Amino acid sequence: MDSVLYIFAGKRKQDEQKYKDHLMPDTYLVGLNRLHEHGIRATYIENSVSERLRKISFNFANIPSLFSAKSFDIVFSGSTPGLIFLNKFLMRNKNTKWVIYNTFLTNMLKRHSFGFKHWILNKSIQGARAVINPSTPQRDFLVEQGYDPSRMHYLPYGIDKGFIDRNLGKPRLIQKPYIMSAGKDMGRDYQTLIDSVRGMDIDLYIGASKRNFADVKNIPDNVHIDFIAPTDLVNYYEHAEFIVIPTFHEDHLDASDCSGQYVLLESMMASKAVIASDRTTIYDYVTPNENAILVEPENTEKLSNAMQDLLNNPDKARELGRSARTKAEQNFTSEQFSRNLADIFKKI
Repeated sequence: MDSVLYIFAGKRKQDEQKYKDHLMPDTYLVGLNRLHEHGIRATYIENSVSERLRKISFNFANIPSLFSAKSFDIVFSGSTPGLIFLNKFLMRNKNTKWVIYNTFLTNMLKRHSFGFKHWILNKSIQGARAVINPSTPQRDFLVEQGYDPSRMHYLPYGIDKGFIDRNLGKPRLIQKPYIMSAGKDMGRDYQTLIDSVRGMDIDLYIGASKRNFADVKNIPDNVHIDFIAPTDLVNYYEHAEFIVIPTFHEDHLDASDCSGQYVLLESMMASKAVIASDRTTIYDYVTPNENAILVEPENTEKLSNAMQDLLNNPDKARELGRSARTKAEQNFTSEQFSRNLADIFKKI
């Protein structure tokens, strides 16, 4: 059986246990929990040593994985690409095949377009046997930068349909009508969203982190911000009038390349209409006006008008939600993602 070592950007042991306890979807496991169904043994290293190192530095937590990498056929890394450079060129591990899961390479390469960091990034990407891109613009960008097209793969995100379905149909947590938004990625533009609902006769609930609001000003009384547990988040999706995913322009380089995609797919699987900021990476997932409404990023007036239009046309919102669910079921499940990821691993 082929073996794959996962290197995550953050902790995963707690997430894996919550998934087993049906408290969290498997989305953040990135296919790991399903690869055994396709003849691949997948694991990750997270123990007392890695956690002690994490307290020193976020990046140090992956050092035990580097020393174990040669025991695996493939290392699948969603962490910093510099780990490939350390393992292949400094630790001289030439045999292990590295695969990058690309969540931020486009923005990282744009931030570091020259100099030492660019050189490390370039060497690392060249040293990878494959780069898994959740959007075609990411893949196309890397090809334009001169990287081997045969190693650049498009593989769309997959969402845990079973988790969504298990948590649908429960008594609503919020009794009055409301609009919903969620997401902790720093690409979220919550200031524009909040300004867009200012003065509206409807509440807005946002599930996010405090850091997302460090620079947000003048939050009105109809806006409610809090952490929302994953099981409750599905309830918030289900009973919202619709979901709004506001992101900055794509030249905002401190965010992930595909900011908002997880919430987009969760909302689609929950049969909800979505209003999202227009960005190139979203077109692999939705067709405008068929299963989502796209608006110009950072434009308060256009976002407000789009929200008011859906509030005035609930039939339109329901039809968008039905279309979104169909597309998500057919194309964007965890089962499909893990099966296609396994196929790539086997070819490598």
